[in-house]
Amino acid sequence: MKGIEVFERIDAPAARVFELMTDMRAWPSVISAIERVEVLTDGPMGVGTRFRETRRMFGKEATEEMTVTGWEPGRSYTLGCTSCGVEYSSMVRVMPEGAGSRLSMHTGGRAVSLGAKLMSGPMSWMMSGMMRRCLAQDLADLKKAAEAQHGSQPDAAMSTEPV
Repeated sequence: MKGIEVFERIDAPAARVFELMTDMRAWPSVISAIERVEVLTDGPMGVGTRFRETRRMFGKEATEEMTVTGWEPGRSYTLGCTSCGVEYSSMVRVMPEGAGSRLSMHTGGRAVSLGAKLMSGPMSWMMSGMMRRCLAQDLADLKKAAEAQHGSQPDAAMSTEPV
């Protein structure tokens, strides 16, 4: 699967955005597509944290078990998951930008099963646009929550760039 990257400019400090984006238990109340999160490990979020996320995607409920595979305090985290014969990796990063911050998400996958390899060409092309919209909505939801807590008015600007 070709990588997809989306960006969002947020009128809130990067530290606040990082706090919000790593509060897994709050995701269902912040990210509109997420219905529930079940944390499977103890302690704060960090490398090795495992959880099940149930979200509505393409009109259907889907549950995936994910693991935090990368952790850079105050800056980013990476999630890994295997689903339908594909190993997925998603990195969410926040960087200071002026008085606010820039939030980005990069998601990619690698087909590991024969079925996934056979379908990867046509399916990745068809799915990339839909996935881009889903990821952009997740970031827009985080933006709305961060700016509401920071006391800013939302800014409608959002850009996406293929990787």
